[in-house]
Amino acid sequence: MKAVVVSQLTTPEGLAVSDVADPICPPNGIIVKVKAIGLNFVDFLRIQGKHQHKPKLPFVGGMEWAGHVIESGAETRALYPIGTRLFGGVDMTGGGCWQEKVLIVDPLAMEKTYRLFRTPESLSYAQSCNVMANYNTAWAGLVLRGQLKKGELVLIHAAAGGVGLAAVHVAKYYGCTVIGTASSAEKLDVLKRNGCDYGINYAENPDWVAEVKKISKGLGRKGVWVGVDVVYDPVGFVTPSLSAAAWNCRILLIGFVARDAAKDPEMVPMNRTLIKQISIVGVRAGENSRQDPSVIPGTWKGIFDIFESTPFRPVVYPGKYVGLGSIPRGLVDLASRKTYGKVVVELEDEDKSHEARL
Repeated sequence: MKAVVVSQLTTPEGLAVSDVADPICPPNGIIVKVKAIGLNFVDFLRIQGKHQHKPKLPFVGGMEWAGHVIESGAETRALYPIGTRLFGGVDMTGGGCWQEKVLIVDPLAMEKTYRLFRTPESLSYAQSCNVMANYNTAWAGLVLRGQLKKGELVLIHAAAGGVGLAAVHVAKYYGCTVIGTASSAEKLDVLKRNGCDYGINYAENPDWVAEVKKISKGLGRKGVWVGVDVVYDPVGFVTPSLSAAAWNCRILLIGFVARDAAKDPEMVPMNRTLIKQISIVGVRAGENSRQDPSVIPGTWKGIFDIFESTPFRPVVYPGKYVGLGSIPRGLVDLASRKTYGKVVVELEDEDKSHEARL
């Protein structure tokens, strides 16, 4: 079968499709035909050795996939017949999903530990490989760490990205008013179509803090410090967000995509957190399953209820990434921030995209 194997640390342009051995299904396993692969900024970092998880070379890249069962072992056939639609993630320290088929050993155990999921009828392959990282992060940040409450005012940075739009959906599910920042008129339109109440183009309006305060006052908010109750920050905007924060604001630190956090860490004036009684809260959703697994069932119950009880669905960027050979282009587009929602690579039944890669 075909796969994208990272044999040496490289930029996306150095990736290539190669031949690897087909998986062999054990009695307690299933083999899934991968139909869609979700790309993440973490993928972009891992292939260059810039992420905290550094798999041993060579490794198959990729974190999120969706597909259907094409082979079941004797012990799994009854629960996972041919054609069963599934989505899931992979261990970031080992194998990946940038390949035509994925072997899953003991799938029932993976389901019970929330690493493998049955795909709801309401979600396509492309939509379902947009769920594990983005919605888990949004829920862990806003609900578990941010203690979100109905009626609160929430500021979401980079709101048109995959993790940002998931946060918009979670906040609206909780009955909150949402302000989203984005870098283009096209992205603001995406936000509007996904329930965001107010959009700010920070590329055209660099003084977005003043705009946040204006919106807050327009909503009738009063007090010495007019601003938002919660800030969801995957960018590295903690310091400027202090000025947009209301009393008792919680600033949720999701990531640092605007900077190299190791070489250029954000320096935060902590005296300003004291003045407004602001909490700066770190969010590392992937560790919850290891450090506090008790929160996982409620997390996924809430996520699936969003898809069942609201019109919100994971947003897939319409970039037409077809075949494993389009992964480099997808990563470049993702890193350049030209995309919105999730960059998804869709696989044909016989992937021949490597014949005309890039």
